[in-house]
Amino acid sequence: MLGHDDAMHQLHMQRDWNFHMSGTEDVTRLFFTDDTRTTCASELVTGVQCPTSNVAAITCSNNQQLPWGGFDCIISASDFPSGATITAGELGILQSSTVTIFLENQQSEPITGIVFAQIINEITVNPTYFDTAWPNASTDLAVVTLNPSFSTTVTSDQRAEDVNLVAAAPLLTAVNNVVAAGTGDVTVTFDVSFQQAIGSFEGGIDEAFSSVSFIFAFEYTV
Repeated sequence: MLGHDDAMHQLHMQRDWNFHMSGTEDVTRLFFTDDTRTTCASELVTGVQCPTSNVAAITCSNNQQLPWGGFDCIISASDFPSGATITAGELGILQSSTVTIFLENQQSEPITGIVFAQIINEITVNPTYFDTAWPNASTDLAVVTLNPSFSTTVTSDQRAEDVNLVAAAPLLTAVNNVVAAGTGDVTVTFDVSFQQAIGSFEGGIDEAFSSVSFIFAFEYTV
């Protein structure tokens, strides 16, 4: 699994915040047609309106055995300059997980089955802070065959996945409120758990861990 610094670097490198470009417009460009600089021509080009706002990034991460039971990320008024007004926000999430599954065939014939774990992701406080839910994930599928009375242990990984959630009005309002007050925090609570799929085998998941890095990015004006 990625360490915290590696995960943060990868997420920063992959993140292309949607609000960085405030818009485009068609403009006419004039240019000289030769070195004599006596004849002009024109062409229509797309001009990019450069952003005038700033972006504040707040990071947190957790690497914990499942289920987490709740992990808090804190957004503080002190993360922004005095007088800032937050106009947009996004949350980047980079997650990887690994599970260890014990399997046993207690039947009288060989069993072949597909085993994996579904990683259940939730934003428990406050899910309305984002336009969409944090999607669930899955570890790699493993095909296992066991003869009667045999057992084995399988390790299954969720490869690092990067997702992006857009901040909804309730989160922007909550952050603006604490920034306007000059003090206070906004808490976003995450939970990760799992559901196992082991087919006709006996046994189940012995250990499950999930490592997640979160980056909140807020566009603001002063």
